[in-house]
Amino acid sequence: MTVNGRYPEKGYVVNEVCKEVGYVLSGSGSVCMEGHEVRQLQPGDAVLIQPREKFFWEGTALEMLMPCSPAFYPEQHKEMA
Repeated sequence: MTVNGRYPEKGYVVNEVCKEVGYVLSGSGSVCMEGHEVRQLQPGDAVLIQPREKFFWEGTALEMLMPCSPAFYPEQHKEMA
């Protein structure tokens, strides 16, 4: 996944089923999980996002590896206001 700007553009996203790890390969940015402080990210950092945890990404050429368990499927990934 590569983030340039904010994803999603407004609000948050949530994985209803999948646990997700964001491992930063290159670039710079941040992640914000609802109820937590914004976490700055750089290459080598990893972030664990639990199922039903609301979050958003911001970055400049932020390239990440995003393994999920169970396997990711689009229907369980939702945008929230």
